Amino acid sequence: MHHYEIVIILNPNQSEQAQSTISRYKALIEENKGNIHRYEDWGRRQLAYPINKFHKGHYVLLNIETTPDILDQLVHMFKYNDVVMRHLIIKKDRAVDQESPVKQELDHPKPVNTRNRYTSHNTRTFGATRNRFERSNLDRSIHGGASPAKTEKTDVGRTTAVTSVATPNEQKEKPVTETASHAASKPTDAD
Repeated sequence: MHHYEIVIILNPNQSEQAQSTISRYKALIEENKGNIHRYEDWGRRQLAYPINKFHKGHYVLLNIETTPDILDQLVHMFKYNDVVMRHLIIKKDRAVDQESPVKQELDHPKPVNTRNRYTSHNTRTFGATRNRFERSNLDRSIHGGASPAKTEKTDVGRTTAVTSVATPNEQKEKPVTETASHAASKPTDAD
């Protein structure tokens, strides 16, 4: 006898018939001297992609020990049963009777994150904005009420950088002829 793990996806509209369908499969296995090591009903779950225009399916997991002939009969029953949408059979080296990770997740769900994705985005934006204003207020207090650097646009299209020293009355003007992208890459005389 060989060990197999079988996952069956049943039609979600016929979930009531799931127990009777699975009981027929169990009866076939047990009548022919097979063993069922693990049976888990995972219930309705979201499918990765639509199957027959269904977005959910009723999942069932079986770990069985049976002969290949009985397995062939099970596959035949899966194919010609309208309730079964998909099935997957994996041959195992030994019997598996532990609870699966999916069942553990169903029994002990993780705490749900109550933060909305829009709330967290707005919080981050507000925090960055608040920090920028706090920095500018700090700069004003250090430099005597004036911002450390300002840029003004002239009517010719040239940008003039205004730097403040100790007081706002003592400002030096320096014309900048490069574009903003070149100015960032080249060192200036003020550095």
